[in-house]
Amino acid sequence: MTVPSVTPAAGASPQPTRNRTDLDYDAFLRLLIAQMKSQDPMNPMDPAQSMSQFAQFSQVEQSIKINKKLDTLHNSLSIGSAEGLIGRMLTAPDGTTGTVTSVKITAEGRSAKLDTGKEVQITDGVSVS
Repeated sequence: MTVPSVTPAAGASPQPTRNRTDLDYDAFLRLLIAQMKSQDPMNPMDPAQSMSQFAQFSQVEQSIKINKKLDTLHNSLSIGSAEGLIGRMLTAPDGTTGTVTSVKITAEGRSAKLDTGKEVQITDGVSVS
């Protein structure tokens, strides 16, 4: 079955583009309704196929929720371990040393600000004592 392309109604504002992982349940239902409206009445979709699509969407939705929870847990663990670095002596692979005064966590990773004013990325080879 082919589904015709959908164009916005006159005067309608375009919807912002979203990541594929941002497809929520409401969007899925809108797609399903559009698919049902466009199906051939002489050759309707198999009910087993419909249920299979619902089950697949449910699995994807649960995976997305689990990933969000894992990200939250990872961030919490990063903050907890970063807190333990403050006040300790850090030695970077390039020989930079100093006492950690603060730790910053970004998407690129963790970095420590030392009492010397330098900022060091906390990566492999950094030792803390």
